Amino acid sequence: MLELVALYFIFREAGRLAVEKGYSPVRWRIQAFLAWFFGEITGMFIVIAYFPNQIITMVIIGICSAYLSYLLLKQYWANLPLKLHDHD
Repeated sequence: MLELVALYFIFREAGRLAVEKGYSPVRWRIQAFLAWFFGEITGMFIVIAYFPNQIITMVIIGICSAYLSYLLLKQYWANLPLKLHDHD
């Protein structure tokens, strides 16, 4: 449940940043979801490999790595230039 709340705020932030930079908010929200999802899965697999049968550890590390992947994506977005629209 907390994960859904976190994703809501992340989607809102991704949309706001996309509009500020002139990019598509939908695309950035999809990128945020994919970064979150693959970060969480990667963290969970790492825990399974090194600490088998540790469910609580797996959930905590999974959520932390998902948030870390979002922060990395957010840093990437911050370094993108402003997108200028051509009005013909």
